[in-house]
Amino acid sequence: MSTPGTRTVVAGVDGSPASQAAVAWAVRMAERRGAPLLLLRVFEASMYDVRLGGGYDIGVLSEVYQAASEQLESTAAAVRKSTPGLTVETRIVDGDARYLLADATREADVLVLGSRG
Repeated sequence: MSTPGTRTVVAGVDGSPASQAAVAWAVRMAERRGAPLLLLRVFEASMYDVRLGGGYDIGVLSEVYQAASEQLESTAAAVRKSTPGLTVETRIVDGDARYLLADATREADVLVLGSRG
């Protein structure tokens, strides 16, 4: 349950060990603040440009997106199980991680990221 006037704690999630450590830190911070937690996964489709002439292989994109989504939901399920009173939301956005993570701070008190990922 969030405290009135408290904004969200956002954690960038990519499945890396550093990302998982960041999620654990963000969970503790959200608990202390009485704030909801948003687990944010940035999916940058341009990283999966598989043809020399540009364009994307839809099959590859679909598989990678599905794997990212499953990993994000698995992380959220683990957080919900270990911290049942915490409001946990997930979101996947497509684009450049630098800008989208910075943009997430508009709705957050804190943005938590791993050191590598």
